[in-house]
Amino acid sequence: MVTLSAGLSPAALQAIADLEHRVVAADGGRLKLEWNALRHRSGEAVEDVLWWDGDRLLGFLGVYSHGAPTLELAGMVDPEARGRGIGAALLNAGLQLCKDREHGSILLVVPRSSAAGRALAERQGGRLDHSEHALELLGDPVEVAADPASRCAPLPKPTGRLSASSCGSASAGSRPRRPTATRTLS
Repeated sequence: MVTLSAGLSPAALQAIADLEHRVVAADGGRLKLEWNALRHRSGEAVEDVLWWDGDRLLGFLGVYSHGAPTLELAGMVDPEARGRGIGAALLNAGLQLCKDREHGSILLVVPRSSAAGRALAERQGGRLDHSEHALELLGDPVEVAADPASRCAPLPKPTGRLSASSCGSASAGSRPRRPTATRTLS
């Protein structure tokens, strides 16, 4: 059953960590769950969608704003509970939260290796928007001067679309990131 959560208890955080462990053990790779954000939820607004079967967490979807106009959704379903509509129910609840908050631009983060996640995004009208790479530093950091030419471009205005992001693999020593999909909210 879908449960909307404004803030996460220590028990819920542990259940999410246990679920992540089961998912990664079955699927490999890693998930983009933004643990720092999960541990510091304000408790003022619903930001997480959970699917419980008794006291066992079978599905989780987190909503992350990162202070940007585009909201990110990232989640997972227990490998033993897949094919029961849990992912679709979580995503539908997450999309409704975004719509209720009048966010038109949504990025659904899906691991590239997840055929089920990609199919779920496509069933919701998502399309691949971009791929991201996460890099792992293999040695000690090196001190360098800041590059004054490096400037961030202004963020685009919300488009009313759900974007899905695909995480591709990168060179040796890096970890792959997840695919995303885009859908217009009505």
